[in-house]
Amino acid sequence: AHGHGRKVCIVGSGNWGSAIAKIVGSNAARLEMFDTTVKMWVFEEEIAGQKLTEIINTQHENIKYLPGHKLPPNVVAVPDVLKASTDADILIFVVPHQFIGKFCEQMKGHIKKEAIGISLFKGVDEAGFCDGLGFGDNTKAAVIRLGLMEMIAFAKLFCKGRVTSSTFLESCGVADLITTCFGGRNRKQKDKAHFCIANFCREPQGDTPHEEQTQLW
Repeated sequence: AHGHGRKVCIVGSGNWGSAIAKIVGSNAARLEMFDTTVKMWVFEEEIAGQKLTEIINTQHENIKYLPGHKLPPNVVAVPDVLKASTDADILIFVVPHQFIGKFCEQMKGHIKKEAIGISLFKGVDEAGFCDGLGFGDNTKAAVIRLGLMEMIAFAKLFCKGRVTSSTFLESCGVADLITTCFGGRNRKQKDKAHFCIANFCREPQGDTPHEEQTQLW
C-alpha cells in the first residue's frame, strides 16, 4: 500500500459512478503516484435494513446500482460529501448534471485550492433555452448540429488512434444527442428556461425574487 500519493475522491455512486470507481480503484492500488485509498461519496440509503455504505465497505459491491460487479477493497464508501472530498487532490464528479451546483456550493471553501476537478457527467442545466426563447425547429436543429461537430472535434483532439466521423452516426453519437436534447430530464428544463428567460432576458426588473431564484436552481 502507498499512502503518500495523490488522493482521489469520486463524487457519485450510481451505476456509472460505481463502474468508474472499479477502474479508478484498481489503478490507484497499482500506481504509486496515487494514494491507495479512493473515497467514494455515496447517497446513504437502506437496502434490506442495512446502510448502503456498510454494504459497499464490507461486501465491496454496490448491490443496488451495479450488482454482480465487485469493487476493489481500497474503494471506501463515505456518506458525507465533505468528509469524502476535503483532503482530495483529484475530484471526479459522476452525478446527474442538475445536482453539480449544489455539491460545489457545499464543498466551496472545504477542499484543497490546488485540487483538480474531472467531469464525467453529461447534460446541461436548462437545456430547453430554444423553447424558452421561442425559437423554432430550424434553430434547434442548428444547435444540435453544432453540438455534434464539437463532439467529433473533441474526440479527434483527445482520443488516441483513428477517429472516424461515421462512429458518431451510431446510437452512441447523434441518437444519444437527440435524446438528450429532446427527452428525459433535460427536456423537462424547458418550462424552467421559459420562466427564467421571460423574467430576466426579456423584462429585467432589478433584484431577483425568491421564487425566481428557486426556478433558476
